[in-house]
Amino acid sequence: MKNLLKSAGVLLLFFVVMFLLTASLGLSNADHLLQYVQEMVGSHFILSSILVVGLLWIDIVLSVPTMVLSVTAGNVFGFPYAAILVFLGLMLSGMTGYWLSSLFGDHFLRLVVRDDDAIQEMRQEFYGKGFWLLVFCRVVPLAPEICTCLAGITGMSFRRYVFAWTVSSLTYALVMTYAGTVASIEEPWELLGIIVVFLSLLAAGSWLVTRVTHKSK
Repeated sequence: MKNLLKSAGVLLLFFVVMFLLTASLGLSNADHLLQYVQEMVGSHFILSSILVVGLLWIDIVLSVPTMVLSVTAGNVFGFPYAAILVFLGLMLSGMTGYWLSSLFGDHFLRLVVRDDDAIQEMRQEFYGKGFWLLVFCRVVPLAPEICTCLAGITGMSFRRYVFAWTVSSLTYALVMTYAGTVASIEEPWELLGIIVVFLSLLAAGSWLVTRVTHKSK
């Protein structure tokens, strides 16, 4: 478990640095993204759709405010079209992260963990816990990116990863874009309520799975 947490810590440091870089470029400014997408939809519907998908895609490297972008997509595109865009962007982001992590995973493990037995133990630990970590990862900021990279680094089977990531991404896309459709961003109390309930349910599900799996051992 120590090496799994150590690897997650290194990845967290990387993504924090990328977040700071993104912030310096203005890509993480939620207000600017919100205004830009809203203004672009009226005159360039297809391009604005591609922009939403593209921003969510590059989120695996450059930290983009996923929740704000998803809610905004729901508000300006409507449901279910916005859900399709967000889901596509999240899936592309996940597949890219998994592929890159699989490609450079061995080099990462040799650098961070080094010991062959510890590497094998880490892979077994993530195999046992990784599926549910991916399903519930959207409770915590940066956790989706970290879990995706750990899946690729530890050699989690692609089919297992895709299934878990699809469940996570589809649920998130549906809830966030629907929230953006029915709630007013100018009066955000209903929107905040939907988000809080959704994240609370994810947290409760994560806690329940942890308790069940712990008792079964």
